[in-house]
Amino acid sequence: MEKEVVRNDSIEAGVDVDVGGGGWKKRYGAVAFVRTACVLTSVTAVCVMTTAEQASTLSLYGLTLPLYSKWTFADSFVYLAAVSAAVAVYSLLHLLIIASRILQKSPPVTRRHGWLLFAGDQIFAYATISAGSAASGVTSLNRTGIRHSALPNFCNPLYIFCGRVAISIGFVFLAAFFLAISVILDVIEKKNESCITIRTMATNSLVLLTVAVFIVAAAAEEFEVGGELGWRNPPAGRNEVYAQWASGKRFRVGDSLRFKYGSNDSVEAVDKVGYYHCNSSSPISVYTDGDTVVVLGQPGPAYFASGDEGHCQNGQRLLVEVMGDRRMHIPPAPSPSSAVVFFPTALQQLASFLLCNAIYRIL
Repeated sequence: MEKEVVRNDSIEAGVDVDVGGGGWKKRYGAVAFVRTACVLTSVTAVCVMTTAEQASTLSLYGLTLPLYSKWTFADSFVYLAAVSAAVAVYSLLHLLIIASRILQKSPPVTRRHGWLLFAGDQIFAYATISAGSAASGVTSLNRTGIRHSALPNFCNPLYIFCGRVAISIGFVFLAAFFLAISVILDVIEKKNESCITIRTMATNSLVLLTVAVFIVAAAAEEFEVGGELGWRNPPAGRNEVYAQWASGKRFRVGDSLRFKYGSNDSVEAVDKVGYYHCNSSSPISVYTDGDTVVVLGQPGPAYFASGDEGHCQNGQRLLVEVMGDRRMHIPPAPSPSSAVVFFPTALQQLASFLLCNAIYRIL
């Protein structure tokens, strides 16, 4: 009893006390791993985003339009890069603090230190979710930097730019996931607080982790067209091979198709007439690089065919039905502060109560 009184008095005074024997070392290891993951994912997001730049052309109704996109054209992309850099610096500073405490053999049980970390983790976690959601809403950039312009199949001619942006957004959401885990670790570290305090912390922690899990689960998929066959002139008697390949899959906005083909072949994005009649006189886009990734940017049918008319007539053509966006709905031209996620209050209270009890049973 006397030992417990001394322990609580030390916590109230904000003094570091080794109360867990060697247990705090394991928590340090877990925290260090999560912080390192935050640093790596955030730095990767910044590096990939800041190299997103590409010039190309778009063939539209027989006209060739020049296109040029750069990440600085969109405020949402700049916001994402800034938040990612801030998360990297914040996590790196915490890693240095952890290293210093390990060398001093000083476990982090002070009230002040714990609450600062908990608040910081929540702020940066929500900021990364906001940045990733805002960046996901940027659907088009043209050469003048005007956002959300009505350019069809924008990511087809600018697939390198769109691919890098998508990768950067994916790493930002991954950083948010690790920050949510860090908040859970903060809750465990604050096990000496009252149950009401832990319930409040647990509610926020569970909401953060739930948002991060749903975002990761909703990540876009990449489909390799034809599977092992790839994109080539179908063998004799298999002129329906690509129709059969597409029939067993669900395609959504944001997913991508990867076409792998030889140097004597090509991929053309065509309209309905070009698909059914194998007419490649006015394709929407033409690709000849041998490894083409096409992002499905809008719902509805998407038509593709080989640039070789004979190959197309033999069945080297593809029709995919694209469903709506798998992500949470984001209105056009979102601002960084507009990405808000709502959760039922009753569900939060139930989840916080269960998580509070689980933490006390474990600890």
